[in-house]
Amino acid sequence: MSKLSNYLELMIPNRYANSKQYLKINIAVFLIYFFSLSCQNEVDDAKWVNQMPPYPDSLTLQKISSKELLLDSSTILKYENFQYIENENSILSYNSLNSELVCFDYTSGELKWKIDLKIFKIRPRNKGTIKPYSFHAISYDSIFFYDNIRSKVILFDTAKNVLKEYVVASKMNSYSKGNPVMGEDLAVSSDSIYISSSPGGRNTSMMESPLNNNLFLSISIKDGNSKPIIRYPKIYRKAVWGTYSHISYSTYNPNHNKLVISFPIDHNLSVYKTNGEIELHYAGSIHVSKVNPLFFSAGNNIIKQKDEILNTLTQRSYKAILYDKYRNAYYRFVSSSIPKRDYELSQSSDYKVEPMSVIILNSDLIKVGEVPLDANKYSLISMFISKEGVCIPLKKSNDDVIYFDVFKIIRK
Repeated sequence: MSKLSNYLELMIPNRYANSKQYLKINIAVFLIYFFSLSCQNEVDDAKWVNQMPPYPDSLTLQKISSKELLLDSSTILKYENFQYIENENSILSYNSLNSELVCFDYTSGELKWKIDLKIFKIRPRNKGTIKPYSFHAISYDSIFFYDNIRSKVILFDTAKNVLKEYVVASKMNSYSKGNPVMGEDLAVSSDSIYISSSPGGRNTSMMESPLNNNLFLSISIKDGNSKPIIRYPKIYRKAVWGTYSHISYSTYNPNHNKLVISFPIDHNLSVYKTNGEIELHYAGSIHVSKVNPLFFSAGNNIIKQKDEILNTLTQRSYKAILYDKYRNAYYRFVSSSIPKRDYELSQSSDYKVEPMSVIILNSDLIKVGEVPLDANKYSLISMFISKEGVCIPLKKSNDDVIYFDVFKIIRK
């Protein structure tokens, strides 16, 4: 695999990293219908450019341990998500190619058990297709699984009992049903399930209507009623950004009952409160002055796949956001970048790769630190929180072993 392929894996979310369907969507030509912007000067620099206010740079991350998850011959989890279950000291993941929920011992990394989810009519994913699934486990007795193919959320336990099913509304004009973001983005509160849609083909065309649609669906656990919530930030109406920049990331804070969303181009985090209010909290990186769009004006511009990938890989942007309930803190991940010249010489093995970074925020979403990560060593796929700390996968993971390094927050 070329070094460029490795960076595509790092910077394009896992659910699209190996998708022929998605590549077909991007290769196609889309006409752009957007707010008419006559020139770059119409962009409000005060909101678009990172003002980089001073912050209490008091915390950093320290590596404390390494983990290995030992896979068998039928379990392939390279692009899957992981979740830590404290009461069982276990890690759960979904093997989408075989439609299996798999469990590992957190300490030893050994495979403990599998559950064949085909008994719930959840079909395996074909290789090269987008993964239309996500899950959130509260415990072995309470696992929520979203099957986008059948538009259902299934609540089941490890004894293979279906406890409840929720039908996801698909005829609501203000909610564009798409493939969900994976793992940590299927959030469950005490009374609601939050499902986010992905852009798929609808945002690739960048028409005005998707920007006015809601990205998330809130489903009542009690009665199954659903309502659409949360739109794109206004900055998305200032230019044409492309599909990758429209993929949102989210995490749920059960202590404060807040859904926190990270958008790739926005220096702020959007916080959804149960009363419907949206709060903005600055969480910008010292390495991201601004994220450049594909076009500043509308008209009949054409998005080509190669141009979008170039724009994505040669600049930093914001990625996943994770809430750490054990330390009451947040981690916002920032992608790496490579120079345009190195991108054009894609066979080169001498890339000058700018590091990734992790922004640390306290419980009030105030930035309190930013830590660089070696982009040649670590991946932005499948991070998760354990009782020890934040677990970040290594790029050397393969079909036999998945490697993680565990970091904890310390004071400088």
